[in-house]
Amino acid sequence: MKLNWLQNFYIIGLVFFSFMSANAQISEKAVPHYESQNTPSLEQRIIEIDTISLPFWDDFSNHSSFPDSSLWINSQNVFVNSGYTYLPPSNKVASLDGFDGQGLAYNTDAGDNGVGDSLVSQPIDLSNFTLNSNVNLSFFWQEGFGGFAPDNQDSLKLSFKNSEGKWIQVHGFSGNARIEPSLFSQHFERVNDSSFFHSGFQFKFEVSGNLAGDFDVWNLDYIYLNEGNTPVNTQDNAYDSYEDRTFSRKASTPFKDYNAIPLHHLEAEWLDENLQTSEFIYNNLWAGNANNFSFGTEFFSVVFDTLKPNVIIDSLDVNGVFLTDLQDTARFTFQARNKTDFINYLLTEKETEDSVYLNFQFNLGTNDSLFFETIDGVARYYPDLSFRQNDTISTIIPLHDYYAYDDGTAESRVQLNSRNFLLAQGYEMIGEQILTGIDIYTPNIAQNASTQNITLLVWNNLSTSTDDILRAQNVLLNQSTAINQFQRFEFDRPVMLRGDFYIGYREENDDPLSIGFDKNTNSANNLFYNRSGSWEPNTVLQGSVMIRPVFNKSRITVSNKKPLDNEWNIKVYPNPNRGKLKFTDSWDEIKIYDLQGRLQFQSNNFNQKGELDISALSDNLYLVQIRKGNMMSTLKLFLDK
Repeated sequence: MKLNWLQNFYIIGLVFFSFMSANAQISEKAVPHYESQNTPSLEQRIIEIDTISLPFWDDFSNHSSFPDSSLWINSQNVFVNSGYTYLPPSNKVASLDGFDGQGLAYNTDAGDNGVGDSLVSQPIDLSNFTLNSNVNLSFFWQEGFGGFAPDNQDSLKLSFKNSEGKWIQVHGFSGNARIEPSLFSQHFERVNDSSFFHSGFQFKFEVSGNLAGDFDVWNLDYIYLNEGNTPVNTQDNAYDSYEDRTFSRKASTPFKDYNAIPLHHLEAEWLDENLQTSEFIYNNLWAGNANNFSFGTEFFSVVFDTLKPNVIIDSLDVNGVFLTDLQDTARFTFQARNKTDFINYLLTEKETEDSVYLNFQFNLGTNDSLFFETIDGVARYYPDLSFRQNDTISTIIPLHDYYAYDDGTAESRVQLNSRNFLLAQGYEMIGEQILTGIDIYTPNIAQNASTQNITLLVWNNLSTSTDDILRAQNVLLNQSTAINQFQRFEFDRPVMLRGDFYIGYREENDDPLSIGFDKNTNSANNLFYNRSGSWEPNTVLQGSVMIRPVFNKSRITVSNKKPLDNEWNIKVYPNPNRGKLKFTDSWDEIKIYDLQGRLQFQSNNFNQKGELDISALSDNLYLVQIRKGNMMSTLKLFLDK
């Protein structure tokens, strides 16, 4: 599907490169696809199969991280993902690069080129076929792009194994050092030698390039081997025709820039203003038949809470535009059909639940059927395969206890380039809330392989004044045990926040720590660096640092608008406070509680200065209960001496 003009319409910024900004404060580098050492070993995940029969088909849509071992053998080093690609035929692809399955470079010397990942099929029985059987292998391929894209010295090679057990290269592709992404191309390779028609036939994809990690990336999708697998000629090029409609990209978040929001922060006004239309990408792989009435497209689209799967919150209104005359690629937008009902559901759940995990689910209500191939003019169906396996996608939006720009998947990583450098990511919070900690993802690579320390920081404003630092806490980060696994660090003392704030860290190591970086989302305008005392905005990196603010899940009533009898507008100041508390009115009794509800201070002695010494209390966030006669008010107070 070479639709070159489409590149100008819809570009996803997935650039695989090592970037160092002009002021050398921060670097962006590739991230490995490391998997937990506690999971079954790579060898244990390989299924031993003597041979498999035609047809062979894999679009990778039903697997994550590693290929299906019932189809592929010794291919655990290949990364199955949806983040390393641009407009694939179906939602996931197999990416081949210079990392092995344990997240280690084949060779740490960045100047060393050689053979990297390989994707090898299980043995396939072709003994009952001949040259006249018209057996073809078809697949879609795409080279990586950006600073470390494959160049003309790098290659993707295809080989077939003959009856003597020798690998014979039958085709190869060279890189073009692309800066921007290219569309997938489809290639056909006929099994055209009698030596290949034996009971142990295999095919192999193999990349050659830089072996120091995630360099020289090649993507593969929709791999199909069968008799009768012949290309269809279209106005642009020849490619195979499948009675299959697929999703190329999952739906984006409808909650402004956030892929996660604390449930108890949601407010009707904010939801009404910030719920927006979102989008996904659709492909029609039946060449030239999209206008056929029997091959039309409709969507069954709903949103429900994964914690209450039997309750559909709302249906989704989906609208789109095809991007080609052949109607084989389209961009669709969606939104809640009944916005008011959707908002009311969330606000109702907020009062009784601590979490809602929204699932925006899209199903192609099409005529996709069992997999079939036309052989000698007759349609032959294969009951073990179905075109409908790639007809459903879901986007999960957690409404729990944290904000997140990132979608939970790292496509690369960033690191500050020296000890004492600072990074901050800004957030716009809903209402006044209590920050209790920070979640952070540190990919498992050499720098992160052992326990390291950083200082987590919270600011209400980025300035040169230390008074704007609301919290600084040194923490030890442990080695990650799984891909995209966050570590949570709770503060010794919570922080009361309102409106805009910033979270980040100070680098404390000579060998800098790496933080996950999501390039499918983009909060670049909220990213800042500091290396010499002054803050500078990010101007080059495109993505979201995988660091998240975590908030108290409990609902604490702090309103003074509902006193016992009469409204009482007493206030306490300054807040934050350094130990001397002042009041705007006299009082009879004051009690100060910590956030666990424990009484920490009590007094009945109001002096004429209107001042109270609370310096004996530890720095923390408190609830101050003040009574005068039959009037009472409860306020929040942050003590920071």
